[in-house]
Amino acid sequence: MRFILDIDKEKVVSYLESKLRSLIAFLFQWISTDGEVLGYILGVHHFMISIIIFIILFISHTIYPALWLQGLVLFCLFLIWVQHVILRVCILIVAEEKLTNGRAPFFQLVNDISNFFKIPFDRFIENILLAETISIASFTLAFIGRISVYLHEYYGIKI
Repeated sequence: MRFILDIDKEKVVSYLESKLRSLIAFLFQWISTDGEVLGYILGVHHFMISIIIFIILFISHTIYPALWLQGLVLFCLFLIWVQHVILRVCILIVAEEKLTNGRAPFFQLVNDISNFFKIPFDRFIENILLAETISIASFTLAFIGRISVYLHEYYGIKI
């Protein structure tokens, strides 16, 4: 079975990327209007978003297991997964490359990590996508389980 999604990926990516560049230029115009500086600022934010998502994911399943927080984290992970798998690109990396007129700072970091582990870059990216897909599936099942338990307790259904 094969699903075909007929969208103009280039238009979607260029639209999202231009809006992201406009947002970054607006938010950080007080620091600089130079595209390269804004590209590095976006690269730092890209790295921070990656780390913060993992921290909030850990917190939402251990320290503060609120259903709304788990749903929010799952929604954010799903949006990241959609852009990586469906669009086959990371919008932040495209914006970083356009701003810096070269390789994206976050892309260079990922390349250095793959070199450190002596894994070919393409294989490293495939492993990241596989890990994203498995984590989305696992956390979706956990979220469905939490909702199921909540509904059983709310409606008083005894099993």
